[in-house]
Amino acid sequence: MSSSNQELPSCQREWKASSASSIAGTGDDAVTVISYNILAAIHIKPRGYPFCPTGFRETLERHPQLMVELRHHDDADIVCLQEVETDYYHQTLLPELQKLGYHGVHHQKALGIREGVATFYRSERFRIEKQETGHFKDWIAEKLVGEQIDADLREAIKSRAEYETPILLTSFTCLKTGRPLTVANVHLVWQTHIVPDLNTLQAALALQRLDEFSTQDGPCIMCGDFNHQPVMPGYQLIRDGCLDNESRMHLRKFPLFSGADAKHGKESCLVDILPKWFCHSFKHFKSSYAEIQGEEPPFTCFTDNYGPQWIDAYTKHNRLDGFLEESEESSDPPTPRHFPLKVMDSSLNGSIAPPCHIQTLDYIWYTAEKLHCLGVEEVVKKEAIAPFWACPNQVFPSDHLLMKAKFAFRGL
Repeated sequence: MSSSNQELPSCQREWKASSASSIAGTGDDAVTVISYNILAAIHIKPRGYPFCPTGFRETLERHPQLMVELRHHDDADIVCLQEVETDYYHQTLLPELQKLGYHGVHHQKALGIREGVATFYRSERFRIEKQETGHFKDWIAEKLVGEQIDADLREAIKSRAEYETPILLTSFTCLKTGRPLTVANVHLVWQTHIVPDLNTLQAALALQRLDEFSTQDGPCIMCGDFNHQPVMPGYQLIRDGCLDNESRMHLRKFPLFSGADAKHGKESCLVDILPKWFCHSFKHFKSSYAEIQGEEPPFTCFTDNYGPQWIDAYTKHNRLDGFLEESEESSDPPTPRHFPLKVMDSSLNGSIAPPCHIQTLDYIWYTAEKLHCLGVEEVVKKEAIAPFWACPNQVFPSDHLLMKAKFAFRGL
């Protein structure tokens, strides 16, 4: 790992080692994995992320900051990224990472959304054996063919599943140990306040397909942006293998609406219609951060999509110093793009209500019976972000934070 950028806020992170490090060793056999949602610019609305200065909003503008982080973590063997724009991947990111010794695979989202997931691997360390790409909406449509359910209900389920979310599966052979390793790079549906049942089902289907795709009895890692917090059913299902009563009851609050339901005056829920779909067969699937730290990070996403409190405070701050003209005060809600940038200091940021979206949404899961987790890199402290209010900004290139874990094969 490079030390030249250690003083940058985005690189001020501590390594948290496991006691297993002394058992499994930390030498050449260790495998280091990164997962990072890098924020596709196509999702930045004109008035979104108002705290993000002009010049740091487009993907190519944030690319140098991203590369600072990836070069700092140059010990990574596998890098799983989400929200990687298709043109950016082919024209910029892949060529640059190839210079650092990586090969890559990209899978675009469905429904014409020109971003997706990308998995990079060090060619001197791993040989790719096979890959599989998919979209959860298509998998659900395929699985429904074998289900004996009402046609209206079938269409309601397909409508509920009509999101662009992707998954990329890659199977590798470790060139140092000869061991297989299968990696799933996922980006699950984000509207868990509307479709938590679909988010949970996608998590289950991802693990089912990972189990089918992986080399028999080989170790597996699943990482990405899961878009659910540790208290949500999707997380509980991944951890435990099936839904508990609390999760099941929660998901029943989000019924489908089909013609058959309207006709019979009832409500149908995914979790009751397709109960066998909400499970997976991995027996010891663990979260690397929870295993090492005893709990998940306090946040992996630190942002405020529209930041009304920030806009108000920023406007007053700049008006006092003569940065706002009277004509601008009556225009559209101000952002840094309406007048010269004057970043507020951390003490002023601290006087505003905290950003709205401080959540834990990203994870690196692994098969604990096949892999030791040797350690994880703690996320940056809130104090490192405070001077910039939230992410992205001129230092942090995404609204999410980089996740990093190190593993060793068991039985070597």
